[in-house]
Amino acid sequence: MLQKFRTSKKMQMLTLLAMFAIMFLFNRLTLKLADDYQYAFSFATNERLTRFGDIFESLLEHGRGVNGRYFGHFFTQLFLMLPDIVFDILNSFVFVTTIFLVYKLSNGQKDTNNLFLLAIFGAVFLFEHNFGQINLWLDGSCNYLFAVFFGLLFLLPFLQSLIRHKQIHPVLILPHMCVSIILGGYLEPLSVGVMLSAGLMTIVDIFHFHHRRAWALLPSLICSAVGLAIMVFAPAETVNKLADFSAKNLLETIGVSLLVSLSISPLIVLFVILIKRTKKEEADPRLRYAAIILAIGAAASNFILLIAKHYPLRCSVACVFLFIFATSLLYGNIQNRNFGRKTVFVQKLITVVVCLALIACFVDNLYTFTVFNRNEHILTEAAKNRDTSVELTIPPAFTKYNSLSGITYLDTENPQEWPNIYVAKYYGLDSVIGRNGKLKGVLWW
Repeated sequence: MLQKFRTSKKMQMLTLLAMFAIMFLFNRLTLKLADDYQYAFSFATNERLTRFGDIFESLLEHGRGVNGRYFGHFFTQLFLMLPDIVFDILNSFVFVTTIFLVYKLSNGQKDTNNLFLLAIFGAVFLFEHNFGQINLWLDGSCNYLFAVFFGLLFLLPFLQSLIRHKQIHPVLILPHMCVSIILGGYLEPLSVGVMLSAGLMTIVDIFHFHHRRAWALLPSLICSAVGLAIMVFAPAETVNKLADFSAKNLLETIGVSLLVSLSISPLIVLFVILIKRTKKEEADPRLRYAAIILAIGAAASNFILLIAKHYPLRCSVACVFLFIFATSLLYGNIQNRNFGRKTVFVQKLITVVVCLALIACFVDNLYTFTVFNRNEHILTEAAKNRDTSVELTIPPAFTKYNSLSGITYLDTENPQEWPNIYVAKYYGLDSVIGRNGKLKGVLWW
């Protein structure tokens, strides 16, 4: 039975559909939050965005006052102008496509392995910090999940060139250069990690494996550097995100970086084991080089934030994703994947843990959705009745799968604080204040 599931292409389609259905359900349970209300308004005019062209004027002002992540916030403001279900569908599709691309690149030309596909999904689900913020929250997904997706599209031809000596098709060079600009200017830590990985792959490909045609990817590397410059040299970046070398800040960022490294320690151990296994099996050294380079990119994306003024855990998505990819690349290309009974036990244990995590995610998000939905009804009714002020319940977030985890929903003391003023403005009210719910968060997973 298990063997049939593992190798069946029909079961693979059903598995992908199940992943999509799960993510779509969780997306439907995640309503507007925090930044979503602010980005519904133009940063140039402070009025609600109603036309596509308004986004560009808003982004220019955003680059002057907030940060230089033009591409991520373009998608944020675009989706906030569209019905919620459009984002929910596309976001679920991007998540599943990202998982499937990692699987296809890692599995290579080998037979279908649905257990491996599920393992990649499970690794992302278990090891990503602030999963809800990264993959469910509208503004968060547009800035983090989409960044991972574009990073993968950017890396694809570099990996194909190094691993299979496969040259990018001439028709795809221009589109890939466009993707490169987007990737370079999308998310600072991920851009640095992915660009470093691509550069190292090109160097190894040309000078170690003597694949001269890899020079064709040099324009894409240059374009990614242009994109990074667009983001880094935005006026707001020089004002708001200057490096901080103070001892206090370094201690804080070092602590977060070490926490991220510790959280993926099982993957690091597995990575080392697989490196030794590939040497023992005399597997293609190009695969080993590619995996090690991705691991270097993961480390760079983590420790580059040591000098940043702030290292929010959601930014660790770059490090976690690249390391999952590196480990998957090794495991997917081991000729004999039968590690014995211990491996079967571990696979079953991971399956149980993932199932429990899915249940926790559903329960946590369902409760938050219930409270948020009631709050939206209160706000809508207040606007109809021309009430001037509203008090709303702030639900607790129990797990990392809740997009509310680590984010301010509403201030409980001052209605003129962010994000209260934008929630009130969104619904046409004078003021909105929050009050903490009776339940208190007891689990930070």
